[in-house]
Amino acid sequence: MKILFTSVILYILFQWSTATLIAIGLQNEESYQWEMNCFRIVKPMINYLTKVEDNEELRKKIINLEKRVERYEVQFKDQENQLKTKDTLLNEKSAEFQQQLKAKDDILLAKEEKFEAQKTLLDAKEEQIMSLSAQVTKYTVIIEDKDLELKKCKQQEEIFPFSVDGIRRLQIAGQASFEVPYVSPLSGWTVIQRRIDGEVSFNRDWIDYKNGFGDMQGNFFIGLEKLHLLTLSQPHELYIQLRDVTGNTKYARYDNLIVAGEKDNYMLQSIGKYTGTAGDSLTDHVGHMFTTKDKDNDVCTDSNCAAEEAGGWWYEDCAYSRLNGKYDKDGISSNHNGIAWGSWSEWNYTISLTFAQMMIRPSQKVN
Repeated sequence: MKILFTSVILYILFQWSTATLIAIGLQNEESYQWEMNCFRIVKPMINYLTKVEDNEELRKKIINLEKRVERYEVQFKDQENQLKTKDTLLNEKSAEFQQQLKAKDDILLAKEEKFEAQKTLLDAKEEQIMSLSAQVTKYTVIIEDKDLELKKCKQQEEIFPFSVDGIRRLQIAGQASFEVPYVSPLSGWTVIQRRIDGEVSFNRDWIDYKNGFGDMQGNFFIGLEKLHLLTLSQPHELYIQLRDVTGNTKYARYDNLIVAGEKDNYMLQSIGKYTGTAGDSLTDHVGHMFTTKDKDNDVCTDSNCAAEEAGGWWYEDCAYSRLNGKYDKDGISSNHNGIAWGSWSEWNYTISLTFAQMMIRPSQKVN
């Protein structure tokens, strides 16, 4: 139909051109020639087009081609719609991705802020640690100084002070206060027995040993009742200082002295663990009662150890040590009844020590 329509249009144009030439007076040979030439050109086209119009097979092909074009157009529109749908989906995915990315950025920012806060806290902790470290260093120096003072104090104790530093009054709950001599006030040692010469006899009876006797500045015994009350009130350690006639000094130390009451004849209940340089000559006396020349509580069956050895003590049968024996200024005891500490020199009881001092203080840990 489109071809037929085109042929008609060409024919009409041809007739119109001829009529126009006639109207303007071009009837000469030249115009005629022009008309013939036009007819020669147009006529074959018309004939061809008319011939094509009559060609049914070609017309069907054209129709099929038009249908295919229409199908392609439909497919194109479908693909275009699909493309739009995909584009829309892509935009949605892109927006979702942007939201997720923003959420992750927010999380990362929050973590960065948290990290900064933790870093600030860590810096503060580090400053605190540095401050504490400085304090530890400071207190370490103080402790070292105190330890040095303690060692000096301990060394002073082992240097053997031969005179008391003073006299103080002690008070035990429920009892009347009483005076005692002391040495090294910082160390807290209280003198309970002292032998420096032969001016005071220690060969005494029970009542004197119970109540105490002597000079607090010189030869002295505190008294068994006071010693019992002191060791009963709280744990005490015992420190014994010894010296012979040649000037050699040694010591014995025990960490838990307990003396029983009079009903148990002031038994030596405990002395604890030994340390020192003089050897242990007192442990074998633990569990034995105090004996004086007028009150025999020892285990010797044929004699009174205190009467034979010239002084009261916690005798067994009779003594490994005896610090209340006879004072021999020359340091020799021919009767074996002098101031003795058996382990001083391999149990040689002819040696009579020329200085002995027993001290106690409340138990404390000493390095």
